[in-house]
Amino acid sequence: MVQDAKSRHQAHLSRWMERFPDSAHRLLDLDELEALKSENDAKAEVDQRDRPEVCSAYPTFVTVGNTHKCNLTCQMCFKQLDDVENMTLPDMGMARFERVAHELFPHLRTIALSVTGEPLVSRSIFEELDLMRSYGVRGSITSNAMPLSKSGLIESLIPATDTLTISMDGASEPVFNAIRRRAKFDRVLQNIRLFNEARNALGPDEFRPRLHFNHILQWRNVTELPRLIELAKELDVDQVNVEHVYIFENLNPDDSLARH
Repeated sequence: MVQDAKSRHQAHLSRWMERFPDSAHRLLDLDELEALKSENDAKAEVDQRDRPEVCSAYPTFVTVGNTHKCNLTCQMCFKQLDDVENMTLPDMGMARFERVAHELFPHLRTIALSVTGEPLVSRSIFEELDLMRSYGVRGSITSNAMPLSKSGLIESLIPATDTLTISMDGASEPVFNAIRRRAKFDRVLQNIRLFNEARNALGPDEFRPRLHFNHILQWRNVTELPRLIELAKELDVDQVNVEHVYIFENLNPDDSLARH
């Protein structure tokens, strides 16, 4: 099984070099990567224990905002306070992403691509996932799941993802669509099922990405929480995280449950 993993990694590196023949950076084989990551893990444990002024380890987990764009206009999101169309905001860009990757990824285990935007609408998302895979780095990705309809995206996500967290703020179409504006409840469910089909098709020696729900609890959806748990079970969700809505400035103050 280890040999199968090495063979898949080597085949992927070969495809990467065919696609990007001018890349000046030498990508490492699986044994070299694991040695670097294990050495860094050990240094990180010492740093965590001793709390030095200067750490000797590279990060084992980083958060990178690959885009500020978002394809939704969710009614409780702080982006609604900005007088700008979400999809006109900038991406990080592959050139900058690649510079970060070459410096950190040989030592890194996990990267979160989710900050203020929808990471899967980045114009270079396929190249980003491909480079993550080349370095044996897996993503912790929070998504609204609408971009999963894009051809080939689920196939690119599976080998480069540790956890896919779907923002799921309703368990029925009317409530979900009212909160997560521009999303479609039925399409999100269909995309989750397609993701499940892909991860269920993995071989026994392949890492199976986890699937989580993140739920923002608010006045509009509070009665749907029991049904959401049932839906999570139906969709083979590994974990459900529930957070109380945060009211930004005076944006939809009646959505809060603080006075309930």
